[in-house]
Amino acid sequence: MESFEILLDNNKEGIVHGYHLESVDIKGWRFWEFHKYLAQVVLVALIEYKNNSCGYPHPYSEVEWNAILDKMIYGFNLYVQADDFWTKDDPREQAWQEAKTLFTTYWECFWD
Repeated sequence: MESFEILLDNNKEGIVHGYHLESVDIKGWRFWEFHKYLAQVVLVALIEYKNNSCGYPHPYSEVEWNAILDKMIYGFNLYVQADDFWTKDDPREQAWQEAKTLFTTYWECFWD
């Protein structure tokens, strides 16, 4: 049984916070470069979130929060556009690592 089916079995209506789980269709999907696909999804979501949110987490100001979001967007965009591997000292790698750290640090702040 796939994870989405398990969730659907536990939630007979198949709804989690207004999203229909059955609309997520990954059966038969090739997972080659799955990390790039997820990075693209996150990038688009971050851009939409920044452009359409109406709040920011405490203790930040709107300007400070937007600067954090910009760092995430910049790093995810670099990663999505990359067609080669970066060394540890490459500024692009450092921006990507910072974006991932910020994204996971502020994971629960994407509530707006």
